[in-house]
Amino acid sequence: MDSLDEPLLVSSASQIYETPPIFYQIIHIADVSTWYHRQALDELEFLLCEIPGYEINSLVSKKLSLFIEDTLNVYLVMKNYIHNGGCQTKTHIMITKNFDVFDDFNELNKDLYLRDLLSIQEEKNKEDVNMLFMFNLSSYESFLKFNLLNYEVNIYKYLNQLIYLDKNYVNIRIYDIYENDVTHSVIEKIKLIDEIKYNNKTSNSNNIKTTI
Repeated sequence: MDSLDEPLLVSSASQIYETPPIFYQIIHIADVSTWYHRQALDELEFLLCEIPGYEINSLVSKKLSLFIEDTLNVYLVMKNYIHNGGCQTKTHIMITKNFDVFDDFNELNKDLYLRDLLSIQEEKNKEDVNMLFMFNLSSYESFLKFNLLNYEVNIYKYLNQLIYLDKNYVNIRIYDIYENDVTHSVIEKIKLIDEIKYNNKTSNSNNIKTTI
C-alpha cells in the first residue's frame, strides 16, 4: 500500500460519503472460532495452521499462527481510485487474531485514515503476529480469486480448508457487505454447486459410455 494519508471508510459508509479521488474501504466479511473436546497434548497439536502474509508497510513475509480457541477475523481492504477515466479497485484481505479492529476504530472515535490502521498494527504486533495482510490473493489459493460481488463462497471454502479440525469444532461465519450473517445461504449455495458439478460429471460419463 502506498499513501498512508488517504481516508479509511468503515463497512458500507462509502455509500453515504462524499468520496475523495482516492480512499480505502474496510469490510468485515468473516470470522472463525474453534474449540476442542480435550486438552492438546503439546503445542504442535494446539497449532491449527500458519497463515502467510505481510504487514501494511512491508513486503517481508510473515506468518500468523492460529491455535485452538483462537478467533480469526477476516476483512476486505479495498483501495478505490480513478485511473484513465474509470473507477479502479485493488482488493486485499486483512486478518486479525483475537481482536476485532472495528473495536479499535470505535475507541479512536474520529475520522479514520490508513495511517490509523498502521498504528493499530504496530500495537498488536509488538510481541507476536496478530494482524496481517494478504496481497495478490490469487497467488496463494485458487479459492481467493474473487471480488466484492462474489467473495462469500470462496472465502468460506478457503477458511474451511485452512483448518484441519472436524467441522464440529469449527464455527465459520460469513457476512455480506452490510454485515448480515449469510453463512447458511453460502453453505446451501456450495451444496447446490457441488450437486450440479456431480450431475454434469455423471451425465458426461454416461454420454461417453453410450458413444463407445
